[in-house]
Amino acid sequence: MAVTLQLLHVPNSLIAQAIQDPLVMQKVVSFDIEANRAYADFGWFTEIVKRIAPEMRLSLETTSIIDVALGGYRMAAKGDDFDVYSDIRTSDSEVVAEVSRCLDQAEIQSCLSDVSEENISTLLAKDLWDNVGSPLAYLRAEFKRLREFYDSAVKEDHGVLIWWD
Repeated sequence: MAVTLQLLHVPNSLIAQAIQDPLVMQKVVSFDIEANRAYADFGWFTEIVKRIAPEMRLSLETTSIIDVALGGYRMAAKGDDFDVYSDIRTSDSEVVAEVSRCLDQAEIQSCLSDVSEENISTLLAKDLWDNVGSPLAYLRAEFKRLREFYDSAVKEDHGVLIWWD
């Protein structure tokens, strides 16, 4: 099974409980609670963004916000296995609001317009290319979905949990 990026927005109080109680955290990331209706699987998006980011020539602020939005581009690996619970990232509703504001800017779409499909395809490994079809179309759609996810979290005054599963 592939390890992919998972995002979930839930009330800040649930994030606080999950940070304090490993059993609550386990329930949250195991989808055993009602609050998990606000969940998104971003698959390989982080790896693709990491590889094409230099081509996009984004501002430092936008790059930092994307880094926060995607949990810091890191996977926690132990041997051949992934330790899901060792690298769960959280953002409270204030951070989520800032991420949403910055993702709403036109800079990302503008920078994607300046990147050629050929340049992106040379930066991606064949396995990633095969999984996404057209890299530019995929990136545009996933950045839009990421923005919509954070906008939804802001509307509900939620924080965000990010992990690999």
